[in-house]
Amino acid sequence: MYVNNRLEEVYKAFTSFKRLVYFHNSQTIIDDNGSVLERPPLSRNLVGGSPIVIDVDKLRELVKRYNVSVVDLVLKIRVGADSNNGSVAVRRHIVESHAQLLKRLPASIDSFVLVSSLKAGGLMYFTDERLTFYRVHRENWSYYAHRARSGGNETRLKRARALIQVIKTFGLIGSMLLDGNINRYLCLERLNKGAILLLPLPELGTLPPELRLSLSDAKLALRCYKVGAEDLVDVVFVTGSALLSPLLASPRGRLVIGKIVEGIVEVLTTKRALRRGSLV
Repeated sequence: MYVNNRLEEVYKAFTSFKRLVYFHNSQTIIDDNGSVLERPPLSRNLVGGSPIVIDVDKLRELVKRYNVSVVDLVLKIRVGADSNNGSVAVRRHIVESHAQLLKRLPASIDSFVLVSSLKAGGLMYFTDERLTFYRVHRENWSYYAHRARSGGNETRLKRARALIQVIKTFGLIGSMLLDGNINRYLCLERLNKGAILLLPLPELGTLPPELRLSLSDAKLALRCYKVGAEDLVDVVFVTGSALLSPLLASPRGRLVIGKIVEGIVEVLTTKRALRRGSLV
């Protein structure tokens, strides 16, 4: 939901900056009943205060100098710059110019809009003003995409569906809008493939090749680490998943490996609890 003055702020920004293509504000987090939760917003400026206006064309000069993707650079300036459609305003021609790709995307339209704007060039306006209410509840699509790592079979199935959508979407965005260069979306595509390989769901059947990982994905993960798009833990995770991918592709293999992983996590959790107890 918008706060009362959001459209006014959007109007001011676009009329003040004629080259502006993309506007993004922060959020107030609320619960099912509309009560405000004491949580940080999904997005905030990390560099330059608020509001800030950045010139994408000038950023491209830094991209060449430091060998990073322009989208990764923007996300270092503003965390969550591609989060929540209700926090975004964009010039219509930006979306229309990639309408055919938009029709193919099953999810993550907010990421598509950000990357399309970066490809077009111009100015971007980021404000920490909380001009949008974002409701958090257990039926959030993003809940199953990123948080429901345990729970019943229904929860895991919803998570699997969300992951499959994200894998397809990030693959399209990373390869078609960002020209296949190493970037956040291509790297996240590999991480999400690893996540779905670890879901012990017989309903998924034998996973098709496009949902598996290979040694080439492990090499890409290492390149992601070198440009700062992933950390070392992510590289180890993708590499391990790639090595086990032939086994994890089958329902029985996922079940066996899943139980082993759960056992390891349980042991580590117990050891951590005992260590804390001894310290107390």
